[in-house]
Amino acid sequence: MSGQWSVDAAGVMGVLAQVDDEGNDLETASRKFASLQTEGASSLSVDGRTSLASAWNSFCDERTDVPRKLMWMLQHRCGQVTEATVAVLTGDVQMGDDVQAAESYAQSEWGIASKYRYNADSYPEG
Repeated sequence: MSGQWSVDAAGVMGVLAQVDDEGNDLETASRKFASLQTEGASSLSVDGRTSLASAWNSFCDERTDVPRKLMWMLQHRCGQVTEATVAVLTGDVQMGDDVQAAESYAQSEWGIASKYRYNADSYPEG
């Protein structure tokens, strides 16, 4: 239907599950990178010379935070998506309750019939 939108909670959960799977891959990559940094530094120190190991550590230090920052960002954004989804769904329920209460009040207090009595095109399907 044009002009209407909704949130598919199951779809949101599916997307978040996929993101969670990718997050596991990022964590694995982060651990592997840290291990490679340690291994590389130890194997690049030859005969007491540490310049290659030092250069390797400098190179790695600048890149170590990238997976961690990506994981933090994903975690933070997923939390925001979850909060937004809950807010929209809660708002949908509240709006539905408010509309039903308003319609009931209009019918009982003012004698205004249901919207379906006035518009044949708006009868619920089923």
